[in-house]
Amino acid sequence: MLELKTIRHLKADKDFLNFVGEKPPTIKITDGAILEIKKTNIKTIKPIIYEIVDLDLIIYHYACEVII
Repeated sequence: MLELKTIRHLKADKDFLNFVGEKPPTIKITDGAILEIKKTNIKTIKPIIYEIVDLDLIIYHYACEVII
């Protein structure tokens, strides 16, 4: 089985929340992470998930930089 190690936690983007508006609709936010598979050099990204309940809209935000 693959073992994952969290390298960095990703929080909601303030620019995106400002884009939605000062009085946003009901937004459920799930934080993301940058993960590394142990015993390898393979990294993966778990996205930040914004779920806007009022509109039945789900946005997956892959906030990442160049990972070396």
